[in-house]
Amino acid sequence: MNTPDPFSPVHLGGLKLQNRLIRSGCYEGFCRGGRVTEELIEHHRRVAEGGVGMTTLAYGCVSPEGRTFADQIVLSPESLPGLKKLADAVHLEGSAISIQLTHGGYFADPKVIGRKPLGASKVFNNYRLTYPVSMGDEEIAALIDSFKAASVLVKEAGFDAVEIHAGHGYMLSQFLSPYTNRRNDRWGGSAKKRCRFPASVVEAVRAAVGKDFPILVKMNVSDGISGGLEIEEAVIAASAFEKSGATALVPSCGFPEEH
Repeated sequence: MNTPDPFSPVHLGGLKLQNRLIRSGCYEGFCRGGRVTEELIEHHRRVAEGGVGMTTLAYGCVSPEGRTFADQIVLSPESLPGLKKLADAVHLEGSAISIQLTHGGYFADPKVIGRKPLGASKVFNNYRLTYPVSMGDEEIAALIDSFKAASVLVKEAGFDAVEIHAGHGYMLSQFLSPYTNRRNDRWGGSAKKRCRFPASVVEAVRAAVGKDFPILVKMNVSDGISGGLEIEEAVIAASAFEKSGATALVPSCGFPEEH
């Protein structure tokens, strides 16, 4: 099998990247007050200047109650001007830009959001030392709409792709994982049912952004905790994401807690 040249162009859906090098979404620490700052813009501009095919803005929160820390961008109309400025700066250097769409679920910080976090099930969080509120159908539907609205917003801002964060124990990962999803309704139980909510998010985003706009999904192949998601069920989740309209998958692993 021939190994592709990492410096050769590649297509993701309707997007052509100048090479196959992608700066992964990783917390930058430059979003004071939850805003796009000049430091954030310069950080990604310099990454683009270095020649990557695409850079990824980390932790774009789709709803205020999903924030895991105070200095996190909430994707709302107020964030649009800063996001446009960031996308323009990256494009001027010849690179593309993506953004993670995320919700912290039961890892959201109660001190930041001013309420109990939401989660797939009422499972104790060893990291926050709290129990979440198990989500009802209306809250699930509202969160699907939040992911959809966030994808429309960032596309309007000039971003070239979105990365739906369904790994690392955040909200969508909590529905995929048998450790955090103890439900016995249509959103839990079998691996197929646990995929339903995350796959519905991908499907809704695909309907909102169109058939050619790249949708990446970051997902665990192993939670790395006892009773968590492992490779056999990760394969089922990957198939569900593909059927729902994902362009590519970003495999990862791990939960930000130990027990």
